Amino acid sequence: MLRQRPFTVAYLAEAQSIAGDQLARIALSVLVFDRTNSAGATALTYALTFLPAILGGVLAARVGDRHSRRAVMVGCDVARAALFALMAIGGLPLWVLGTLLVVAVFLGPVFAASEVSYLAAVLDPERFRVGTGLRLMTSQVAQVGGFAVGGVIISFLNPRGGLLVDAATYAVSAVAIGLLLPAPPRATPTTPLAEHAAERPVPWSNRSLLWSRLRVRRLIALCWLAGFFVIPEGLAVPFAAEIHATTTQAGLLLAAVPLGGAIGAIALVRTAGGATRETIAARMAIAAGLPLLVTAFEPPWGVALLAWAVSGALAAYQVEVNSLIVNRLPAARRSQLLGIIGAGLVGAQGIGVVASGVLADWWGAGMAVAVGGLAGSVVAAAVRWGPALRRPPRGVAVPAIIRDGDDSPYERGSQPEDQAIAGSSAN
Repeated sequence: MLRQRPFTVAYLAEAQSIAGDQLARIALSVLVFDRTNSAGATALTYALTFLPAILGGVLAARVGDRHSRRAVMVGCDVARAALFALMAIGGLPLWVLGTLLVVAVFLGPVFAASEVSYLAAVLDPERFRVGTGLRLMTSQVAQVGGFAVGGVIISFLNPRGGLLVDAATYAVSAVAIGLLLPAPPRATPTTPLAEHAAERPVPWSNRSLLWSRLRVRRLIALCWLAGFFVIPEGLAVPFAAEIHATTTQAGLLLAAVPLGGAIGAIALVRTAGGATRETIAARMAIAAGLPLLVTAFEPPWGVALLAWAVSGALAAYQVEVNSLIVNRLPAARRSQLLGIIGAGLVGAQGIGVVASGVLADWWGAGMAVAVGGLAGSVVAAAVRWGPALRRPPRGVAVPAIIRDGDDSPYERGSQPEDQAIAGSSAN
């Protein structure tokens, strides 16, 4: 993959930006806590590094379908570099700091949707799949590394210095993408062909593109199951306190899930066969929550560490799910649709962490992690075999000109689709 110039440029630019983002999260948390001495204000600031991404994915990701995706990526990075540099100015009121942060995070899904759409356009499906696995693995490692060394860097640079480092990573990314990334073919919005207009009982909409197709509905549902499997990261510190683990051990627990994910991504990309990928991904999703059941019994720290790492490795099924989703979306609408899916993913993760925190106050962190893992596995099984996703929404017909990832035409109407999918072992 690293011999593919478009992928290499985007990959390296993204990796160093992710590490900078983890550094910025620590810097902002330290900066706000030093000024307010309030845990609530610190938690709110940390939440602001995620939540605006929901609105960005829904409202602005379509920009990548209307303009050059390379130009959109450069523009997002330039804007974020400027915003984080402004945050480093001393004496800014907290409301100004929060506003700058919200705008910066809002731009994240716009960049991500354009980047994925660009890579899907310039890489063949198999290389895109391998690249997705490598990007996920690197993202996990960069998060762990950013958190691991972030505290040390902040102690030397101070929080404002950390924010400037993050601004510099975005500037580097903008320069690399602007100068080194080849210009892709520009995607132009499409409209339904006239001869198919009478066959569609609903408008050409995001609803029909995302929910008309059984395979796409299932893949999106599997993607959003990350809301269950992110719970260990949200409760790592309170769970470590319950089992009397040290601060260092709590940090290693926090790193276990992303490290397991990196290992799982490598194994999945290297071993999964073409026709079985979707089945393997679904089975991994069903199994991903089961190792977390041991936390209900407050096991020794080493046992919990291993269980969380195994769960993270199984949760790497997202590699297959993400690549399958991207290859089943129409290129001209891909950025917008990926933005909507990404917004749902961020929302699912936020809801999962908040709900598990409430449950932990009642039953303890270990039980909350176990319940979340069990719920994730049960829902994954329902997505894989249950009847809930068997029928498309009432009145929605599949647009006739959109094709599936294997280049077979979408069937018109719901009945042919269900018959075709029911007979496919890949589902």
